[in-house]
Amino acid sequence: MEISERILILMCIAMAVSVIAMTVTKAVIFRGVREYVSSKSNFFGELFSCPFCFSFYVSLLLIVFPFNAIPLFGFVGYFVTYFAIIGIAAIFSGLIYYLFSLME
Repeated sequence: MEISERILILMCIAMAVSVIAMTVTKAVIFRGVREYVSSKSNFFGELFSCPFCFSFYVSLLLIVFPFNAIPLFGFVGYFVTYFAIIGIAAIFSGLIYYLFSLME
């Protein structure tokens, strides 16, 4: 698989992580879940209100699945891919948040 295909897959996964994190932490449909979780635990309440924090766990879940097409350097490649996904997802989340703020 070529490097351009790997980068495209990485960008798609980062976009998915960003959308999942923004949906769970900011969407009205998950407000009840966020309020329930924050009433039970301060740690999880903060986790469910911060898209950047939540993206770490979403990325971890997506990396655990056998995406053998992404890492270039074996075990070390998973760490690089993990943090690359989080960094790119943070950029996408910032863009999504900015676009939502323009709509209000």
